[in-house]
Amino acid sequence: MYRHSVLTSSFLIFMLSGCGSNGMLNPNAWNEESCVKYPTPDARADCVRRIKEAEAAFEKQKQADERRQRALDGGQSRKANDLCFTRQSTGEVVCPN
Repeated sequence: MYRHSVLTSSFLIFMLSGCGSNGMLNPNAWNEESCVKYPTPDARADCVRRIKEAEAAFEKQKQADERRQRALDGGQSRKANDLCFTRQSTGEVVCPN
């Protein structure tokens, strides 16, 4: 799954690299205003379209990854289960909030 995330991130970086010299590290690169530097309206519209497509693909992949992770965890995070313990006196299972 990690490899898949790396490939998805690389693809998004590649798609956004044509829309601005700032790259993805600058929050403004996600903004449509980064396309203003293009001289023609067609080039600006194409840049905005690519940004919107990349954002939609990113959100879709993020939701799929979250669903997959919840399915693997069984609806509970592993970290919380690792911190649970059983009281010897009562046999009660206690987990942190």
